Amino acid sequence: MEIFGYVCSAYCKGKAEDQGIRLPAFAGQRDLAQSKQWRRIYAAVGVLAALVLVGAGTWLWYAWIGSIPKVAYASKLTDTALAGEFGQGSADQLVFLHAGTLARHDPKAGKEVWSNLLIDRQRIAAEAKQAYEKDKAAYQTAMSNGEDLGSLRSPDYDEIVLTLETDAASQLHLYQHGENVWIAYPDKLVRFDWQTGKSAQEIKLDLSRGKRLLDGGHLYFLASREGAPAYMQFNLASGEVTSEELQDQGVRPVLSQSSTNNLKDRSGASAKLTGSDRTGAGEKPIDPKAAAANYQKLSTPQRLALPAVAAANANQQRLTAEMRDPQASPAAAPAQTPIPTGVGEPVVLSKSGPLLLSARLLEAKVLTRKLMKDPPKKSALNANLSASDTASVANEILNDMQRDRVGDTEEENVSRYQVTLKRPAAKGVEDWQGAVSGLPAVFSLDTVDVIAAAKSVVVLDRRNKKLWEAKLNYNVCPAQPPRFGFSSGTNPNGEGPCAERGDTLYVCDEGVVTAFELASGTVRWRLPSVGTTGLFFDEQGMIYVNTTTATPDNIKYSRQIDVSDKLRELVLKVEAKTGKTLWRAVDEGLVAYVSGKFLYTVDAHPGQGSANELFAELTSMFDIPPHIRVRRLDLGSGRVLWQHYQKRAPLDVRFERNSFQVLFKHEVQNIRFISL
Repeated sequence: MEIFGYVCSAYCKGKAEDQGIRLPAFAGQRDLAQSKQWRRIYAAVGVLAALVLVGAGTWLWYAWIGSIPKVAYASKLTDTALAGEFGQGSADQLVFLHAGTLARHDPKAGKEVWSNLLIDRQRIAAEAKQAYEKDKAAYQTAMSNGEDLGSLRSPDYDEIVLTLETDAASQLHLYQHGENVWIAYPDKLVRFDWQTGKSAQEIKLDLSRGKRLLDGGHLYFLASREGAPAYMQFNLASGEVTSEELQDQGVRPVLSQSSTNNLKDRSGASAKLTGSDRTGAGEKPIDPKAAAANYQKLSTPQRLALPAVAAANANQQRLTAEMRDPQASPAAAPAQTPIPTGVGEPVVLSKSGPLLLSARLLEAKVLTRKLMKDPPKKSALNANLSASDTASVANEILNDMQRDRVGDTEEENVSRYQVTLKRPAAKGVEDWQGAVSGLPAVFSLDTVDVIAAAKSVVVLDRRNKKLWEAKLNYNVCPAQPPRFGFSSGTNPNGEGPCAERGDTLYVCDEGVVTAFELASGTVRWRLPSVGTTGLFFDEQGMIYVNTTTATPDNIKYSRQIDVSDKLRELVLKVEAKTGKTLWRAVDEGLVAYVSGKFLYTVDAHPGQGSANELFAELTSMFDIPPHIRVRRLDLGSGRVLWQHYQKRAPLDVRFERNSFQVLFKHEVQNIRFISL
């Protein structure tokens, strides 16, 4: 039966088929069982093949489409803005300040919820009309008198209006915590209702001068209350303001001429007296990095033309200097700059309260450093020149121009100062006093405060107890201004030059990043890094260093120009425990955001022409276009996963996990991608 079923032989089976007799199937028959088994195998293979095809298709879709950022929401904005900023809320609801208008958009619904114009355009139009008539009359008078117009040109009414509106809008600052939206005016804080966008609460304060520190749901700032300077803490959720008068602490009523809004307050003064400061002529040094980068982007004909263009510029520079002061000699030694006798920023903001810093000059001392190599003994211009000598000739001419402009030396202030640090908010805490070499600055961190002066740091706890001090090989890096394309409310450079994480203090000087034990000051590791601008930290104990490929020679000869020097932006991933470098990403932008598995770098440029005026006559093929380029890097390898490029300059960029928002002059965008 296993072979033939319900018949005795193949003969009987054939006879039954010939007579049309339908034989019942025996379930245990071998052929039938094998047929069922093969059908099951074919079905399984088919399902597996379908799953493979679906998986491969899904992966290809994700790799080439889904994981690539796309504009999920975009809204055209009617007004032209030269400045703007996002609130710090969720990407599901976009709150932003643009051209003096506060707006809320709902990307999911694809619409604007509300907008509120905060500047008085009628008053601005009246002021613009008066300015236009005045400038027009002055221009016509100059024309009729046959005067040399020089840079004077016919006034443009629309341009005057835009300038005045931009000035008015720049005095407004946006602060958001959840559904609490606040605008800081020069004289008040105003909360706007989340649902309607209308003014809901107003607090009168003088905010026209001073500094601000935003940390989570609190805003710390220096302001004037009833004419007296005060340190204030403002709760963005409740609107509660607590203040402490500083008048009796000897603080001047005018606290600062600049208003900052960084995540970490970075006040402090440079210890260097630059050549441009000493000459007083307003000449700026040529940026060696920009000159080299510009040269390397020139075409071959442009490179061949560069020596002649540079020589013409050098002659023009000398003629201009002689016309300004016919008696002055280009090589004349500049007058020495007076040594500062105190700090430039007497009040430093911190979450623990204001820090009052003062310094008294004990011993004046200035070191003169040579920042350029000596000119070549044999000029390249005297040799038999060929096309390959273009770079050498350009270097010689540009370095001569550099010497004529600002000289080849720099005076560094290493004077000794008696420093006093007061904590008026901490009752019963005695003032700290100590002597340092170089002009001091204070950096307030999570649990300690660091006094940095030239090549040294002193670490204090919150009771003004000195924990330790350390000497460095180079000067502490200066605090970096916000990068282009980011509002002052963000911190795209990262933390620095001093940063605290766990039981470690990181200090960035001009040539090294050093990790100190926070409690003792013991050095854990040192990382050579020239040009460090900031540090980012992730949840796995890794550090991402924004720096450059420069070498210590670039510090020693910081004004020396070498157009063949290929300096590049550099990102280093470093293990926090050991200081081991895990990977390097060269020329892929600088890190602006790290969270979870997301690491973004950003490169943005306003497109305002060449980065160096020496190349002005070669700009037709050289100008950097306005743009923003966002890259996502793989955390494990530093490899670029994708890049998003737009050929227009951003006003502000904000990141949140797998999305980022960009504010342009005429548009706001929410850009998203799928992340598995």
